[in-house]
Amino acid sequence: MTIFVDVDDTLVLYDPPRSGPHPYGVFDGIPWKPNERLIEGLKAAARDGTVVIVWSGGGRQYVQQWV
Repeated sequence: MTIFVDVDDTLVLYDPPRSGPHPYGVFDGIPWKPNERLIEGLKAAARDGTVVIVWSGGGRQYVQQWV
């Protein structure tokens, strides 16, 4: 099995949530927090052999700063 997960508004949650998505909100100084529940679930899935692919429209370097 393979799971694909986006960074903004999925792996990284912005606080306070506003209406609409927050693409690259970290660059705009929007406070953020990791989605701990999702991260723990992804780690458990990876331990069981699931391939986890993290992606973002911001590209590879943007993703690499989060994983």
